[in-house]
Amino acid sequence: MESEVGEIFGVQLKHIVDPEYRWVLRAMPSQYALIDVSHDTLNCIFRFKALTAGNGELVFQHVRPYELKANDPVQKIIIKVN
Repeated sequence: MESEVGEIFGVQLKHIVDPEYRWVLRAMPSQYALIDVSHDTLNCIFRFKALTAGNGELVFQHVRPYELKANDPVQKIIIKVN
């Protein structure tokens, strides 16, 4: 995925059927700023602003917020900011 410095971009992740599960952001490099997060019954959308150029990795987990575990599966997304 690519973005430009100053651009706002979104990452959309699908929920599993269990409504107790949510996507949580586990790691984000300093070149991004989290703008907001929205949820509906099927998806979670994270919106970020690209602050500086470079490559960075966003790490998300789909978990029950009250049961965060380090070994839960993660979703990694690499973003290149030009």
